[in-house]
Amino acid sequence: MLERKSQAAYDFNLYLSVQIVATILSFVLTTWYIICIDKLTFKIAKHALTIKSQSRELLVEKRLSEKLLFQMLPRNIATALKETGEVTAECFQEVTILFSDIVNFTEMGSRSTPMQIIDLLNDLYGLFDDHIEKYDVYKVETIGDAYMVASGVPVLNGNAHASHICNLALDLQQLMKEYRVPGSFQRKEQVKIRIGIHSGPCVAGIVGRKMPRYCLFGDTVNTASRMESTGQGGRIHLSSDTYKLIKQTGIFTTVLRGVVTVKFSLAAVVTVGDSNYARLTG
Repeated sequence: MLERKSQAAYDFNLYLSVQIVATILSFVLTTWYIICIDKLTFKIAKHALTIKSQSRELLVEKRLSEKLLFQMLPRNIATALKETGEVTAECFQEVTILFSDIVNFTEMGSRSTPMQIIDLLNDLYGLFDDHIEKYDVYKVETIGDAYMVASGVPVLNGNAHASHICNLALDLQQLMKEYRVPGSFQRKEQVKIRIGIHSGPCVAGIVGRKMPRYCLFGDTVNTASRMESTGQGGRIHLSSDTYKLIKQTGIFTTVLRGVVTVKFSLAAVVTVGDSNYARLTG
């Protein structure tokens, strides 16, 4: 009888010990599990915040890239390039192209520091950029002191391209009457520009991959450049093709200058003015 009681007490103590160990083990495992879950949750939350931050930075970078793309290319061309990855070159039957450059720029550069020249071009072309926004034109590029603008490309505007370019040219020449070199120059001399304009067909398309540019090609570009290089300081020099287009509007006054040779052919050229301006540019 005594042995049975001892055995029962032993069994009870063993059972109780097992239960205590099981309870302790369960508590330890549960605590460890909770700690692991908590750490995992913290890591997931931290990773989510990192992804959110990176996504925000990526969105900012994307917007900056798009902004830069739209500054480098016409809006419709930039949109097409972003959506399809390529833009096919187009032929335009008639556009008007303007070239301008600074009179005596080489001589000015020889007596100025490189920083002064950079200040001059940034200041001057900043003013030009502000003025071209008033017209249906697109700034194609600047190379040194040369400034190239076109109208009728890449968006067609009927026959209005010649008038937009000529109005812009008059606006720029009017601006130059009061313009003086920036403060970094010791001599506050007046700066004059030559402007040449021509109308005709051209081909336009994207050139380059890393730094894509919207470029214009054809004899129209060369002739417009020739109109500028054979022009006079402070004057607007345009070809007979452009003259025929603006003559229809009746709002410009022109003076026949003469004939120049352009690629082994003769072209009548005129200077243009507008009754809204103080003096005839001719």
